[in-house]
Amino acid sequence: MLGAAREIGYGAPTVAGAGAFWPVRSGGRGRPPGHDPNTVSQNDERPDLNKHLLMMTVCVAALLVTPVLAADNSTITTKVTDQVRTKSAKNGKPSNVTIKSGGSIEVKVGGPALEIDSNNTAQLQSGGTISNPSTDGAIGVQLDATKAGTKGGFDSLGAIDLSGTGTTKSGILVAGRGTFIGDINLETGSTLTVVGDSSAGVHINAGSILQGDLTAGGSINVVSSTKGTGSTTGVSGIRIDGTLDGDLTVLANSSLTAMGQGAQGIVTTGAVTGALKNAGVIAVQGTNTPKSGTGNPEGASAIIIGNNIGGGILNDGPSDSSSSAATASLSSDGSSPTVFITTAAGSVAHDITIGTLHDKTNKGYSFVNRGSIISLPTNENDSSVAVSIQGNSNHTVTFTNGFFTSGTISASAKTNPTGSQNVATAIAIGPNVTIPSLTNSNQSGLASITSTISGALGGTANGILIEAGTTSVPGGNLATIINSGTLAVQASTTDTTVSTLDVYAIRDQAGTLTKIDNSGTISATATTLDDATAQKIVAADLSSALHGVKFANSGTVVGAVFFGSHDDTLNVTGKSSDSPATVTGDIDFASADKGGADTLTVGHFGTVTGAVTSDAVTGHVNVRVQDDGTLNMMNSTAGLKAGAFNVDPGGTLGLSVAQAFNLDDKNAFVGALIDADSATLAATSKLNIAFGSFIPETGHFLLIQTAPGQLSLPLAAIQNSFNVPFLYSGKLTESKAKDALTLSMALKTKEQIGLTGNAAAIFPLATVALAKDDALGAAVVANVTDAASAQSAFTAFAPDVNGATRALAISLTDQATGPVGARQRALRMYANQDSDYTLWGQEFAQNLNQQNSSESPGFRDSGFGFALGADGGNPSAGRYGGAFTFFSGDASDKQPRTSKTTLDWYMLSGYTDWRGKGFFLDTQITAGYGNLKGRRVINLYDNGDPTQPLAFSREADSKRGSLMGAGGVSTGVIYAWGSTVLTPQLSLDGLTMREDGYTETNGGDGFDLKVNPYYTNSLRGYFGTSLREDLNMGDFLLQPEARIGYRYDFLNGAQKVQAAFASDPAADFQLTGPDPARGNIVGGGSLAVTTGSWSLGLGYDFQRGTNGNFNQQGMLTLVGRI
Repeated sequence: MLGAAREIGYGAPTVAGAGAFWPVRSGGRGRPPGHDPNTVSQNDERPDLNKHLLMMTVCVAALLVTPVLAADNSTITTKVTDQVRTKSAKNGKPSNVTIKSGGSIEVKVGGPALEIDSNNTAQLQSGGTISNPSTDGAIGVQLDATKAGTKGGFDSLGAIDLSGTGTTKSGILVAGRGTFIGDINLETGSTLTVVGDSSAGVHINAGSILQGDLTAGGSINVVSSTKGTGSTTGVSGIRIDGTLDGDLTVLANSSLTAMGQGAQGIVTTGAVTGALKNAGVIAVQGTNTPKSGTGNPEGASAIIIGNNIGGGILNDGPSDSSSSAATASLSSDGSSPTVFITTAAGSVAHDITIGTLHDKTNKGYSFVNRGSIISLPTNENDSSVAVSIQGNSNHTVTFTNGFFTSGTISASAKTNPTGSQNVATAIAIGPNVTIPSLTNSNQSGLASITSTISGALGGTANGILIEAGTTSVPGGNLATIINSGTLAVQASTTDTTVSTLDVYAIRDQAGTLTKIDNSGTISATATTLDDATAQKIVAADLSSALHGVKFANSGTVVGAVFFGSHDDTLNVTGKSSDSPATVTGDIDFASADKGGADTLTVGHFGTVTGAVTSDAVTGHVNVRVQDDGTLNMMNSTAGLKAGAFNVDPGGTLGLSVAQAFNLDDKNAFVGALIDADSATLAATSKLNIAFGSFIPETGHFLLIQTAPGQLSLPLAAIQNSFNVPFLYSGKLTESKAKDALTLSMALKTKEQIGLTGNAAAIFPLATVALAKDDALGAAVVANVTDAASAQSAFTAFAPDVNGATRALAISLTDQATGPVGARQRALRMYANQDSDYTLWGQEFAQNLNQQNSSESPGFRDSGFGFALGADGGNPSAGRYGGAFTFFSGDASDKQPRTSKTTLDWYMLSGYTDWRGKGFFLDTQITAGYGNLKGRRVINLYDNGDPTQPLAFSREADSKRGSLMGAGGVSTGVIYAWGSTVLTPQLSLDGLTMREDGYTETNGGDGFDLKVNPYYTNSLRGYFGTSLREDLNMGDFLLQPEARIGYRYDFLNGAQKVQAAFASDPAADFQLTGPDPARGNIVGGGSLAVTTGSWSLGLGYDFQRGTNGNFNQQGMLTLVGRI
């Protein structure tokens, strides 16, 4: 008989008879994953007995069914809509299962579509499909792990599809309290798709053992069904909660993607006895359509390791620069580490051991990265970690061998103004973690470990961070760092007032490092904050060291180096002149062991530039500068406590003199630059003296101090080679006791320097301000080399006194040159006509040129503007109207200044025109507001030569407003002879203007000025005449016109500005600008085409001052009459 279909197992309909199958206890079919099939509680005993009786009854009935009802699913070439088990795949008997191209298993059950529950294999060939969509608990392929050990395997070149609705799905599941012996092999070209929360692409249940390799090729995509930023969705690509007794490999040209809030790539809370190898792309992300800013769902980690990886870890890529191997990639878009090795990954914490990777190229390491590991949070204000390795108080993480990377490890974080400061860390080695060494090798030319902070609020960027422990938990333990690639950290901010913007390329808070070997680049850079005193820009922070540290550098180091309180060694030696070694940054040796000493060696082709310091009491640094080595000590606030200080023949010692070491300034005195037991400068060595700050008056500096008789140097050679800066006079002397080298110097007067005009006037106050600004002061000392460069430099300290604002206001409002005055001249030709309402517009360009004076530079002002107006009236009452004028231009100072002011003027004008019996009378009144933005610049060039590269630049910025009122009256006589019109006229114009006070920003203590409000007035008389010809061309008039006259300003005078340096506002001064010409010749011409309803004209006006100043204006006028 056929028998009745009923729901058994996972609820799939089956037919009683040969080939029918029954529920398997737990971990297999019919039970949640992880349930122990070998354990039955007392409460379950009787229900199970009843089930067994029922099963026996059905089995007997099945024997009576005709054999033709048994299904042969050993080779599937068409669609099968029932679950398939290898145990009964061939007519009810065990068999291997092959799903060929065009074949498929398509079910919707809360269990497996295909189950390997016997000693058989299953193969999904290209073009074959296993589909189990839109069902809670759906499984694509289940491999049953038994106590006896099921022997089989699964290989796929086809598609496994668990899309649609539903949760708690597994694409491939190893289940059961036992062992499955065989490989899981997802070949290149295969696809595995799972959609649903709490789901995994491949899952080895807790308690299950896969004795074989797990190989993931093709494409694995696991996507959560819940969107948004709520609770973690629980999706993972590959999850090993049991044991993998073999290798876990992601093949090249393959991808594993997990998407959703908290999505995870590969998770191993169970042990992996073999290696974890990735040659493909593993990416976790919250969403594939993120919005800018914040509020996006974010993925968790690409790899989470919570148990042993016996065969080490590999993220593959090119092994050398000629390799064509694909670059493996691990990436995450959230605040969780991209690679997270943690003892707390699972519900039960474990000690973790990462064994040795058997790799042909890079042997003897536990972790090898030749690919890329990227942490780039989608949301602003999130912190970022690329690799984090964390133990805890009770459990350790141990690498049996070192950590090796020749690829990319990068962490980036960004803030916005509404968030908070964050942290970016490339590699974090946490408490109770032991790693023998970390190598960043440039074997492929791609090695980089980078960390970046950007945005408005700042934060901290760490390259390699070794975290501190507590009294009960030891910190991270890393003994050696070897770098031949790039280790770079960078922090930038748009707000330099933030409290924290720190960078550390190497940060050893635990103090376990004992060796650093750098032949590549170690770099720490950051935007300098307004309050930079507490800012940390550090290449290597070794201040917590528990032992002496040996730091060998044959490459490049940028940033400070802080040593601890033990005997430390820094050796900076290059390979050749083409491959030098450099350290650019401050070096603090702190103190040495009792009776010991720190050592600084600047070897052949090595250069150290920065402040070199040690503890003033317990410090003891032996210094040697070898042939072709250079030590530039840039100490500005503290000297170096040294033991033996030696400069070999051919070596160079550079010392920086700063006000803090000035013996004449008792408030600033901090001792000798070098306080040594003994010091020897060989006969052919060099001593260079630079300046770390400005010395405002006189200075005496103790450059080198030793015990009596312990100073040896070639004094005559040093004196001959020492060039006193141009701004000073001075000399070098050696004490009679042979224990001190002293520099004495005095600032020259302005007359000795050769300063004139405003440069001379501001010089005494500028030198006081420069003493408060070390960077600018040092640049002035170094790059002012003659009278011309001194005049240029100190002229730049003066405020804007060129009078450009006043000159422009006059030009815009004067009846002889302004746009409204031009409209009034045009109105006179219609004064006797009937009333017309007229709309008019002008576009005009201005160019003003003020010559330099003996006191200060002049200016050149150019810009464009427009005027829009309307007027009307009648012959008896006259014409009247109003206009709006806008002008935008730049007033640039002439050499030697390079400053500029941007001016925007907004003006409203009222005007009248009356004509009667040959006479006319015009009036005009204007009120205006000006918006001024100043940019005052000091540029200092190498050796004071403007043809050389720019050595230093500083800019002070300002914003200020200006109010202006103007009025005028003109009268004259109009003579007409046919088409010729002659108009002599007399006018009087007045102006009063106020320019607001302002305090500059961004220029620093030595450059910013506080400028008081400025007032100015003008009263001008003008006499001149115009000649116009009205040529009747039939349909229109062609009207050429010429004008000439003379204007005199009764209240004219040079601009005088009261100001002070912002760092010393009480010490104000007054400077005077160039004297503008009182008398000016005013001329111009125009050509208009006029009809009864409109007029189009071109005009040009100029003014030539008696002192050579020249102003000009061009206008395009369009008039429409209604």
